[in-house]
Amino acid sequence: MVYFFIDSAVIFLTWQGMIGVGKTFDKWIDVSLAYRALYYGMSSNGLLQKTTMKGPQLAASFNF
Repeated sequence: MVYFFIDSAVIFLTWQGMIGVGKTFDKWIDVSLAYRALYYGMSSNGLLQKTTMKGPQLAASFNF
């Protein structure tokens, strides 16, 4: 899945993408392993101008 956001008034671009796999154990535990990337860019006069955050993501959810 990939999301894009573009705001022409502020010259702002943000995108994120994620790919991964998941598994259900029993009826009440779900575990997923994914790789996620997030890019954040603003106009040149902002404190945070351009940055990319990326890395693995491990998640577990318990359904009860």
